Amino acid sequence: MNAQARSHLRCHAYGLLAALIDYPDDAFPPLVADGRAMRQCRQVLGALHPALEACVAWPDLADAGDGADALAVEYTRLFDVAGSGGPLCPLHGGGYRPDSRMQLLRELVRFYNHFGLTTEAAPARELPDHLATQLEFLHYLSRLESDCLAHDTDADDCRRARRDFLERHLAPWLPQLARRLAQHQALPFYRTLGELLARFIRLETEAPALS
Repeated sequence: MNAQARSHLRCHAYGLLAALIDYPDDAFPPLVADGRAMRQCRQVLGALHPALEACVAWPDLADAGDGADALAVEYTRLFDVAGSGGPLCPLHGGGYRPDSRMQLLRELVRFYNHFGLTTEAAPARELPDHLATQLEFLHYLSRLESDCLAHDTDADDCRRARRDFLERHLAPWLPQLARRLAQHQALPFYRTLGELLARFIRLETEAPALS
């Protein structure tokens, strides 16, 4: 697979993961139950990192739970604020470093602004440190990289930014999210999605710098 094809596939992967970790609307459970979400994840993420094939419980990503609203109810239980202690499994990076969250938010906003993006129009749940927001940024950054390669221009800035962003803003806390999902007995879909995210991001940070 050449560099342009790989960056295009990576763009697809981050967009897919952002959609899967967002709040499940009415159209989402059927995509899970009929296996489409699982097959896309397995195909796209597995093509980027074949090591995932043997260490992810892929069938769990086709488990929508019992009832049409099971995933939405579970999302609320796990990820929405529950009392003064906050969510059981925060989807905001600042939830894992509350002592320095404001500094983290400022750093993220500077990162986004550097690439011409703003969070002002984002939904309230998608603050700069929300996992879906960060994955969407990586989707955008990978698309820029793919465009640079398609036009035979230097993509090193995009690659360095992606690596730096992963190492600073996702890799440190996604394993904690995965552990909390297991601890709080999340439905198989969300427990396995948490494990997949942690493994995928770790493999992304370990990949060769120009990959």
